[in-house]
Amino acid sequence: MRSLLLLLSFFLTSISIFGQQYEKILHFHSDIEVQPDKSVLVTEEIKVRCLSRMIRKGIYRDLPLNYKVTREDGSSNMIRQDLKVISVTRNGEQEPYKVTMIEGGTRIKIGNEKKNLKVGNHTYKISYTMDRVSYLDHDIARFRWNVNGNYWDFQIDTLSAKVSFPPNTDLFNIQGHVGKLYSSGVDDEQSIHLNGNNEIIFQSEMLYPEQNLTVDVTFDPAILLETSAWTRFTYFLRDYAVLLCGVLGLILTFLVNFILWYKYGIDPKKGTIIPQFYAPEGWSPAEVSYLYHEGKDIDNVFVSQLLQLLVKGHITIDNLSKSKSKFIYKVQLIAENSSQEKLTKLELGFFNILFSKKDFLIITKKYNPLVAIAQSYLIKEMDEDFSGVYFNKNANLVIPQYILPVITIFGMLICFNLFEGHMFWVVGFGVISIIMNIVFKSLFYQPTTKGRKILDHIYGFEKFIAAADLDRIKSLNTPELKFNYFERNLPYAVALGKADEWQEAFKVYQLRTNSMDGYSFNTYRGLSAFHISGLAAVSSFASVQPSSSTGGFSGGGGFSGGGAGGGGGGGW
Repeated sequence: MRSLLLLLSFFLTSISIFGQQYEKILHFHSDIEVQPDKSVLVTEEIKVRCLSRMIRKGIYRDLPLNYKVTREDGSSNMIRQDLKVISVTRNGEQEPYKVTMIEGGTRIKIGNEKKNLKVGNHTYKISYTMDRVSYLDHDIARFRWNVNGNYWDFQIDTLSAKVSFPPNTDLFNIQGHVGKLYSSGVDDEQSIHLNGNNEIIFQSEMLYPEQNLTVDVTFDPAILLETSAWTRFTYFLRDYAVLLCGVLGLILTFLVNFILWYKYGIDPKKGTIIPQFYAPEGWSPAEVSYLYHEGKDIDNVFVSQLLQLLVKGHITIDNLSKSKSKFIYKVQLIAENSSQEKLTKLELGFFNILFSKKDFLIITKKYNPLVAIAQSYLIKEMDEDFSGVYFNKNANLVIPQYILPVITIFGMLICFNLFEGHMFWVVGFGVISIIMNIVFKSLFYQPTTKGRKILDHIYGFEKFIAAADLDRIKSLNTPELKFNYFERNLPYAVALGKADEWQEAFKVYQLRTNSMDGYSFNTYRGLSAFHISGLAAVSSFASVQPSSSTGGFSGGGGFSGGGAGGGGGGGW
């Protein structure tokens, strides 16, 4: 008998010791006072067992502040709440705490980081207020509150909550849900009691991690105070802080761009555009293309200048491919002779780069460093010669363009950190502001008065080429100038993107007049119109070098885990 008693005593002691081997919440109680201004005053009493494992210095309490208000008709909207901590104690004494923002809400971190807790039981009390909890659902008022939250690291042995309403409040429907997030089942051990002081007592036993108690009460809205216009305005700012910051940033960015354009980007007035039969005197095709396209680096710059070397007799261009889908061009240097025309400084530099290594050049869709260097040379030289003389790119205006967007993005991120919202608002602002700045940047380009006169001449020349006025061409060409006139202007037609129109005009003229000494416009020095387009295409490829290869919270409706409050916690 004595042995049996000893065995029983050992067994009970083992159970007791085993039960002490893990940390948990022994009891969680929440006093919730519903206020007429729709806020709540909450005091949570959390009794924990500390074994210096997860709970070493204290505990933390996470509370979400993004609340999805859901109504009976299915409509919903997301609001941002504000939480103010009133006091924090441990075992009846004031305890240090720190409030920090986390994704979706706030964290109350309780404890002294320089001091460990003693092993044993500790009781924490956290008092705080949270606004915008009660809300109107058509003709009734609703209060939903997630008492303990779904994200505790510990089991809760017992849980209770007392919800107090103002005196003389008519309560309509009272529900309590116990379970995991969004579960709809009701725990059998959960109980609800209503006393005569408009107080509702909720109780439940043994909640495992991720389980919570949610209360849902509808009541007469007569006890609720009307929210003032100013308060509603502050709520609006809080709910849409990120978006409003972005909209304000876009408006200011537009105004800055408009002012910059008005001051620096308005072009001199155009003159009368008169058809011109030649390009501006002394201007190469690359220069015509560059000024015409507002100082942009386009493929026509290289191709038109290459054809100019062909026209002046310094090179030949042959298509080595027999396939219509593949282009291989050989650009061959011609030895210096008396029939060649003199090259300008720009053309000579371009020529010397192309033939700096060999007396021929192969151009395909593969990257060719000589093509890239030659094109870069043209752009660099023309930029230096034209800037301030024929145009102002006003590239320095890019800096003030992007100052406000950068400041706005920082402001939006600060608002997002404080009030959250939607990150795509930040991304959307960035995309829209970049597009806006790109559009305005193109408007900042401004030809000078001198450049405007040259442009008027170029536009007149383009008008002539595009119109393909055969009678004017006929009046210009004596028999010895027919082909020469076409040949000289072909590089300029390419520079202006009008090569097809120019070749077609002369082809039709040849058929109508049966002239040009039997010369066929199906080809030009071995290059058809199709091949000239192909040369432009492969040049664009040849000039481009190939590239080398913390926890959040959720809201909800009439399920466990829905309502304001919630969150969770743990030890640290």
